[in-house]
Amino acid sequence: MPQQDAVERRRTERRKEWNFLITDQGWAWALRKGDGTEERSSHTYPTLKAAADDAMVRGFAEWRREERRTGERRDTEH
Repeated sequence: MPQQDAVERRRTERRKEWNFLITDQGWAWALRKGDGTEERSSHTYPTLKAAADDAMVRGFAEWRREERRTGERRDTEH
């Protein structure tokens, strides 16, 4: 049951998913939390940078320990 697998994955997902949207009024951000709740910017911004700056104040691009995926993969010189 692929649909049930997706639901189960959402229940266990702890990371936040940020999206930036362009509308006729300007740029906005949207946040979906690991528990399934959503939050959106209260207004639009004239530029993507302005929307991202506002999102950063609210935790965009900030990794909490429980959200960070770690592993053996490391950048190496080519």
